[in-house]
Amino acid sequence: MRRALRIRRFVLALCSGGLTDGAAPPPATSHAWALFLGRERCALPLQARLSQAGLLAALPAAARAALDEAALKETQRVLCAREQLARLATTAGEAGLGVTALKGAAQLVSGGEPLDLLDLDLLVDAASVPVLAEAGERLGYDVLLPEQDETDVPRRNSGTLRVELHTHDQPKLAHLALGAVRTRAAGPPGIALLPPADHLWHVLSHVAVFHPARLGKIRDLLLVAAAIDRCSRDERDRVERRLLAHPHHRSLAALAAAGDALAAKRQRADSFAPTAAAGYLLEALRGGRLERLADGVAGSVFALLAGRAALARLLEEGGGARWRLARAARLAAAAPLAAAGLWIARGA
Repeated sequence: MRRALRIRRFVLALCSGGLTDGAAPPPATSHAWALFLGRERCALPLQARLSQAGLLAALPAAARAALDEAALKETQRVLCAREQLARLATTAGEAGLGVTALKGAAQLVSGGEPLDLLDLDLLVDAASVPVLAEAGERLGYDVLLPEQDETDVPRRNSGTLRVELHTHDQPKLAHLALGAVRTRAAGPPGIALLPPADHLWHVLSHVAVFHPARLGKIRDLLLVAAAIDRCSRDERDRVERRLLAHPHHRSLAALAAAGDALAAKRQRADSFAPTAAAGYLLEALRGGRLERLADGVAGSVFALLAGRAALARLLEEGGGARWRLARAARLAAAAPLAAAGLWIARGA
């Protein structure tokens, strides 16, 4: 775990331009590299930056093999995403539908640095959902409708990315106005983007509020950094005022600060090291007999590390007495793992 954290520290320094002359990747086992790459999902940008810095040759053979394999998988998903977006854009254009790319899909449409994608998030008006859903299924894609949970639609086709359709009346998207979009020529015709401030807010809140397990993942930090780069000073100030008034302001502000440091090529202390350490630990447990325990308590572990607002949101979910007892048991089991994350981060 500590070796994986040392890799993380090196990669963050590399991404922020903070490596000293003669710096080299830290010594680490192939297992540590596998843990790091599995959680951080940053093989493509890491490979590019190591190549630019002339450091690819400094990687041990096993680490290079792990990086190349992960980068190949990420490249395949990016290429798949481009093809799917182009096909869906054609369908939307023929039907006269408005489609807005969100998060990682927006990064791809805008022509930014390719980052790993596991699905395609698209914002549409409610009347467009049936048309796009039918088109997606006809093209062989798994489609998640706005009213469905991720567990409702199993990933049947491993050769494509799941298409997740969203409408602005969903809780995660209620702050976004469908009329406030603009088209970018870099992506497929007919695919629009949110205004920069809305895009930045959506990227920040998606992670910090709804997915605290992803706090500090390097792939997501790079996505935040790219979103910050698209914003004017006034737009950044508006987002900052908004996050400071939010119940999850601590996580939102920490995520924004980490992304801003990467965007400005400025080094800063890694405030998400305990979360990363806990993530590596859970990933290691999933490879053994404790896989069910790791899966069962993961949400509680990350809520404990994210702070009071994330924990309160976790406790608000669910209902009856049996559920509350089960949640209490998971929190009790999660506490030592969260503490281990803090301990590992201090010693790395």
